[in-house]
Amino acid sequence: MGQRTTAPHTIAKSLQLLHFRVRFTDQHTNRSQWLHALADTFEHVLHQAFTTSNTGYLILAEPQTDTKNDLTSLLALIDNDFYTNTHLFIGSIHTDSHDLPAAFTLEQQLFTRNQQDTIVTLSASLLPFLAKQHRPELEVLCRNLYLDTDTQQLISALYHTQGNVRQAASQLFIHRNTLLYRIEKFERCSGLNLKNMDDLVYCYLLTLAN
Repeated sequence: MGQRTTAPHTIAKSLQLLHFRVRFTDQHTNRSQWLHALADTFEHVLHQAFTTSNTGYLILAEPQTDTKNDLTSLLALIDNDFYTNTHLFIGSIHTDSHDLPAAFTLEQQLFTRNQQDTIVTLSASLLPFLAKQHRPELEVLCRNLYLDTDTQQLISALYHTQGNVRQAASQLFIHRNTLLYRIEKFERCSGLNLKNMDDLVYCYLLTLAN
């Protein structure tokens, strides 16, 4: 938070930041009780605090291992008890507490950009953030690669299914052979093979900037 020049001493071997954003629909809700209920949801909480009227953080001494679905269910229970609406950002893991200030600032920026998802992760947020940071350069590359709506949807489906053709075809409601044909057609036109992960990530970055 910039209020000290040195980090507090801790014997924790690793630290993880969790950021929260909460909307209180009942003005009589006890904010301190809500924060302790959130902290009790996780193990190894070193510290928790509000930084504004509706945002704050938890610092964990060990990485949390719950899945996104598990966390969504846990937040739903808290929201039901306190009449709140809570969003959570899962931050990175650090072995050096001196890295926390820079990580805190970056993760807050990423969290602020996502106002829809209940659980926001660093890995899912970073590519869109980088694409916007380098949008002029990516737009130059986009101009040399025609990406119509169908192609962008194809690239997005493949990216979000880790290149799994069957799952991507199911998401797009098309036959697997149709998807393979579109992949081959795109390769003939662009020289990029969407079954290759490097090419797929590159094309996905372009769609984010388009």
